[in-house]
Amino acid sequence: MLIQLFKNDINALLPYIGEVSQIILLQDAVFSIPAIKNNHIFANISIAVIASDWATSGLPKEILTESDVTLIEDVEWVALCIAHQPVISIQ
Repeated sequence: MLIQLFKNDINALLPYIGEVSQIILLQDAVFSIPAIKNNHIFANISIAVIASDWATSGLPKEILTESDVTLIEDVEWVALCIAHQPVISIQ
């Protein structure tokens, strides 16, 4: 299962822990990286961020390397959504 998170609210992810294998952070959700990084329940979940949303966030680049978050382009995002079914969007 893949989750697309559009808002800065990691509590919205909690009902899916144990089922989700990947989370893609979009729009305001990029600001949730520090909270995800500091929460052990996300340790086995792959986290990706849309590169264009990251670029406009103004967050320091160190957050990406310290938290093992992957930057992806829009084309990769679409491919991941096709490959991981079901896809849940949380807005």
